[in-house]
Amino acid sequence: MPTRRRLLLAAGAAAIAPGCLGGGSSAPPASTRTRPARLTGPLQVAAPAGSIPAGTTNAFASAHGISVDARTVATGADMVALVSSGFAADVVLARQDDIAVLGGLGLLSLLDHDRLPNLSLVDSEYLDLPFDRHNHWSAPARYGVFGFGYRRGIIASAPVDWAGFFTAVRRYSQQGITMLPGPVQPIAAALAALDEDINTDDDSTLLRAQALLLSARPHLNAFTAVEVAPFGRGELVLAMGTNADFDRIFDWPGRSADTAFVLPQGRAEMWIDSWAVPVAARNPATALAFIDFQLSARAAARAWLGSRLPAPEPAAAKLLPAAVRHDHRVALDPTVVKRYQLADVTPQGLQKRAQIWERVVGA
Repeated sequence: MPTRRRLLLAAGAAAIAPGCLGGGSSAPPASTRTRPARLTGPLQVAAPAGSIPAGTTNAFASAHGISVDARTVATGADMVALVSSGFAADVVLARQDDIAVLGGLGLLSLLDHDRLPNLSLVDSEYLDLPFDRHNHWSAPARYGVFGFGYRRGIIASAPVDWAGFFTAVRRYSQQGITMLPGPVQPIAAALAALDEDINTDDDSTLLRAQALLLSARPHLNAFTAVEVAPFGRGELVLAMGTNADFDRIFDWPGRSADTAFVLPQGRAEMWIDSWAVPVAARNPATALAFIDFQLSARAAARAWLGSRLPAPEPAAAKLLPAAVRHDHRVALDPTVVKRYQLADVTPQGLQKRAQIWERVVGA
């Protein structure tokens, strides 16, 4: 049976229908300083699953008479490998740390801002950030935060930050506790619990984070990225996840009453997914038109509804249903980029984290 929240989301999606897309039923406005480019296709897009609503790609294809082939890429490492392999993707949607890597390797084209008028809709908080100064390579599409959820009535003393999370891990040992896997997110959480820079390369600080994870390891049931269904079924009492993950958990019957999601006080990791054009793109003019299309308020609002990750565009937020616009998990304050840290780990730091991760999972 559909929940009230699902009905509200469906109503919102209907309100932002393909024929209503500003950047939906017609081509994005051409810059006054450039001539309209001739668009060619088919357009090859690589992006995480669920990040591009089919209605949006269909609307773009219909408006321009160009087919869009969307390829799902699971993780950041997969995206870097795909683009590095020379695969002729025209457009990619990648995290800020992967944008920095790909741009640094010379694998991304410089964006022609004159052909991206809708870039002006993006909140200035999400532009000109250290991973891509002046947005040479990337245009922000959405953002999210790593936090955690817990079951009210079982977790007695509500944790409010990552230090409290690790305290609760020990207190409720093996009662249904998970963390995300991999060498970045768990270590970032441990560093945040220690009130340290989540991107640090300092050996002594990383060893402290390793010690915290090793002490927590016996109390965890699993490291997993599949926490939504187990939490929804009531099998978990404490789990690390994203704001979008836990918004999905609230769709499960009964979970809205007994589940709390924490946007951590103090330090925490966040991310920004951005559009970019690889140098191997065969249809770069079409790629820019597609990106501008995605940055339109209505297209961004539809993607926001579908992925439950906010777009950095105030105009898009105004188009959301009130139930979504006032949901603190889905409509994050844009200033979270000032509160939290973007992952920006050096290659040396990533190697150190990989070694820590091997020790933790082998414990």
